[in-house]
Amino acid sequence: MTIFVDSQVDTLHRRTVQPSDFEVWIMVCPRCDGQGRVVDVRILATHEHVRLCDECDAMWPDGTDLSITNFVDFTTYVKPLGLQGLWSEIEVVAGTD
Repeated sequence: MTIFVDSQVDTLHRRTVQPSDFEVWIMVCPRCDGQGRVVDVRILATHEHVRLCDECDAMWPDGTDLSITNFVDFTTYVKPLGLQGLWSEIEVVAGTD
């Protein structure tokens, strides 16, 4: 299902969010109780595909079931890679299941 929204400013990460960023929603986030949506993204530095909540930054490695018990905080996951956990370090990817 494709969801379109008006462009808005993502104040936490200081970037403009475009409607095309929201065309690949796959699931309501189980961590933040439906406040956010989980999208497939690619970490630019490693080319790794993961699933990430746009609201709470809960992250699930590709192939992992999405649940409240098995997420990793995105920033915690990427800090050892020398990244800061910013949305500018990822790319929303199309072609989700």
